[in-house]
This record gives sequence, structure tokens and C-alpha cells, in this order.
Amino acid sequence: RVSSFHRGHQAMLTDLLVSVLIVLASAEEGCSAGGDGGTCRDGAGVESFTAIPGLLPPCKESFELPSLAAQSASWCKPSVVQATKRAPEKLQGLFWLKGLPLDDVAACFSNGEWDESTLTLKLTVWKDFVFMDSYVALGLVSQTYLSELVYHIKFENASLTDAVIKPSGNALGKIPLSAFAAVATFDLKELPSSMPGDKWARPSTFGLGSAHILTNYYEAWRILDGNSKV
Repeated sequence: RVSSFHRGHQAMLTDLLVSVLIVLASAEEGCSAGGDGGTCRDGAGVESFTAIPGLLPPCKESFELPSLAAQSASWCKPSVVQATKRAPEKLQGLFWLKGLPLDDVAACFSNGEWDESTLTLKLTVWKDFVFMDSYVALGLVSQTYLSELVYHIKFENASLTDAVIKPSGNALGKIPLSAFAAVATFDLKELPSSMPGDKWARPSTFGLGSAHILTNYYEAWRILDGNSKV
């Protein structure tokens, strides 16, 4: 049973981007969020997070788990992104990471930046993902924040059905991300669903050349679309 989640925010004068991040375990059920420096944005449940200065964004926001999707409509929305860089409607929304054995539990594609020329969606992991409220997740978010980990979801063609996710940043712990990216393959493949883009397969393989081993498989299910419909 998951007791709480967190998301973090980038501190800005305007509500341009809302971050996804964890904080230390709280006494109540919910979700939280934090940010990138400066002052926290105004909003219900937003407060400063100063437990570990410099290792985590300083702001957090709490949500109740049963209403995660509905409450996320306040921050996971295409309008926070410049119109020319918004993700296609098929990709917009908050996606539950069903079956992922890690402590990141959802991802907001709506807040990613889209490059039409390369058919690539850019997600910044620490601010666009939602994490469980746990000490394991705390370490995971600290690493992704300090490494400036970014996922580049590059689609094969305009049908937007198959993509490869390439990570970039400086390092995860002591491992350079360039070395990690050289052996890791993260695919994103659309699954049959009632609406285009509602469900995706996310197999992960590691290896070199043609020798790759499947190490993990989970699915991304949309729980909130780009029009704030749950």
C-alpha cells in the first residue's frame, strides 16, 4: 500500500512548470512536490522543503492518493508549456507507471517540451515524474535532480506509436550518463486502447550491439488527459 506521493516545482514568478519530487515521509496520506530554487509558487499545499539544502528542490506540494489524477490537473497541463513546444494531444496527460518496481509512480507528459522537427518529447525526470513517499525514493530523486537527468522520447514517425527513450545529463552517482545510455535501451510502444495514446508498453533492455537482455517491463496508463479529464 502506498501511503503518499510527492511532486516538486521549479520556483518561478509565474506558474510555468510544476515539478515532480518527493520529500521525507509525512504523517498524513498524500503526495508532495518541490522546486528548483528561489521562492515557492503560490498554491494550496505548497510549502518550503529545506530538509536537505542543495540536494533536493526546496518546495513541496501534497496530494491525497485517491485524488492524485484530479488534483494533478492544477499542474500537469499543456498550457504551462510554450504553444510551439507543447506535446501532441495523443501524448498529453499524466501516466500511471503500472508495474514499475521503482519508487517513481507517474509521469506528466503534458509538461514536456516537444520538438516537431525530430518528433522528440523532452521530460526532466525530477520535475515531470511523481514519486512515492519513501526514503528509497528520496535518494532516487536526489540523484535525478543532481544529475539533471532528462529523457528524450524520440518517435520513429508521425504515427507516434513507437519511440526510443534516451537519457542525458551528467552522471548517476559515479556512472556517467553517456556510459549508461550506451548499454540501456528504453522503448515506448503504444498498446491497443479505447483512445489513441492511453496505454503504452515500456520494456527496458541492457546490452551491447545485438546482445540485449530484457531487464524490466511495465506499462504507462493515462489517468489524466491534456484536457484535465480523469
